[in-house]
Amino acid sequence: GEKEEVLASLNALLLQKTMEVPFGNIVALFEGETDPVQRTVLGSLLAKYKDTLESDRTFADQLLTEAMAGINSTDLAVRGLSINLYGALAQYTEDPAESLIGLYSGLNLKEQAAHPTLFQEITKLTENTQAKEVVENTLNNTASASTLRWQAADALFSAGDSEPVYNAIASEKSPEMMDAFVGIALTKGGDDATKKLNEIAGEMKESPARNVLTERLRVWTTKDEFQVN
Repeated sequence: GEKEEVLASLNALLLQKTMEVPFGNIVALFEGETDPVQRTVLGSLLAKYKDTLESDRTFADQLLTEAMAGINSTDLAVRGLSINLYGALAQYTEDPAESLIGLYSGLNLKEQAAHPTLFQEITKLTENTQAKEVVENTLNNTASASTLRWQAADALFSAGDSEPVYNAIASEKSPEMMDAFVGIALTKGGDDATKKLNEIAGEMKESPARNVLTERLRVWTTKDEFQVN
């Protein structure tokens, strides 16, 4: 029971926005800890002290080494926590974009779905050709988690790159994903989106996904007309 209590306390600390416990106190716990799960959670706590790690790159490297070892662990809890830890520390590597992409690409679909924050970091790097490719591949991979595909569409549209999203809409079979994609396009794309989506609907074969598209367009245009009147 004691072990569970310690973990619960550590996890509660992880949720805090600002770290009030002195860095040295956590380091002391980290260095004295032998349990791999608790060590990784303590490592994740230390990763939140960004200013300190920025000035102490040697310690940041030590944490990165620890995270890499944990990713190769056969213990799934340690592996999962270490993936998050490495993601949080990627900014201290020589090439953060490459580190994040390398890590994400090495995960299976189930693991990718379990680490949406890792993918979110990659979506912020769409100026990077490799990152953009990963985001587009996730958008187009119908086996990817719907949350990740939604994040991908949102990130591309926000970055002014709507073409891949429209292509995804044109071939989408899932009514739920169609609803999500169309929602992004309409709220971010305005009149251009309405025009483009009407064209896509006109070229699509009858299907449940197309029904969602046409219904969303109908509601959207009615709303616009209502506001004008």
